[in-house]
Amino acid sequence: MPVLTVKGTDLREALVHARKALGDHAVVVSRMDTPSGTVIAVAPEVPRSPQALEALRHEARRLIGRPQAHATLAGTREVERCLSRAGASRKLLERTCEAVAGRLSEGAHPLDLAAEELSVAFPVAQLKRRRGAKVVLALLGTAGAGKSTTAAKLAGRMQASGRTTALVTIDLDRPGARAQASSNGRTMGVPVAPARDAARVARLFEAEPSLECVVLDMTGRSEHDLEQLEALRAALLQSEVDVDLTVLAALPMTSSRQAQERFLGRIAPASVDAVVVTKTDECDVPAPTLELCSERRLPIAFLSNGRDLATDLRRASGEGLANLVLRRRVA
Repeated sequence: MPVLTVKGTDLREALVHARKALGDHAVVVSRMDTPSGTVIAVAPEVPRSPQALEALRHEARRLIGRPQAHATLAGTREVERCLSRAGASRKLLERTCEAVAGRLSEGAHPLDLAAEELSVAFPVAQLKRRRGAKVVLALLGTAGAGKSTTAAKLAGRMQASGRTTALVTIDLDRPGARAQASSNGRTMGVPVAPARDAARVARLFEAEPSLECVVLDMTGRSEHDLEQLEALRAALLQSEVDVDLTVLAALPMTSSRQAQERFLGRIAPASVDAVVVTKTDECDVPAPTLELCSERRLPIAFLSNGRDLATDLRRASGEGLANLVLRRRVA
């Protein structure tokens, strides 16, 4: 969708010129006031997605120039302060403040504008679901990442959505792991099936035709878990039951960026489909984890923000991630 720049001695004249050039459906993407008048960037129609809108704004900024430095704009100071407190990188801070500065003429509150910009800054997962196919959600994570707690939350969520669900744990060597799984299963009303190998999941579907979903809690030992996933994939291929396998990575927000990068590097062969960001309630600087997911092109599926198995798991959304960065809470 092309972007056209139109000049006028004031905003009214610029709008009249834009209407003549592009018609009644033209929409203003950006505006800049100059000593000689007003310059607006105009698109021929309303963009159909947040991504398309962001692309138009980027092109508009390129055409009509950068706003004055964000540090000198009173309207962006609160945005800058919120992003700095959230641990945002200089790149994210400057990009967001620049975008907000270019939209201040719209009359919305700067934080609301920042939320709109941030809502498309981080990737949100759209988990695959085929009609008639059964589902395995396999959860990878390091010790202490909240993996087992998150697995129980996921199992409860799947059960509550109407799918007959089982929680399978192969994390049997850790002291108390079996007891924790059993306790979590009782709390969520989900049957628990301890197993020594992940391939048993394929046989479980064959033995229980009514079973629709399995949440698989891995061991937390990356090399072992990669082997188990390969065995599971092979077993599912040989099975006559139609099953979709989704691999999720539990990424604790409390870990350092270096630790997160090491973990993601170790599990890269697993072809992770999406991330569950855990321990969001224990960290005051959420931006680095979300930015890492963006850089690695790892979409975020869920946010886990507490120990209550029934309530403390939320589906990720652009609005929710923006709220987490700006207000440091899960909406």
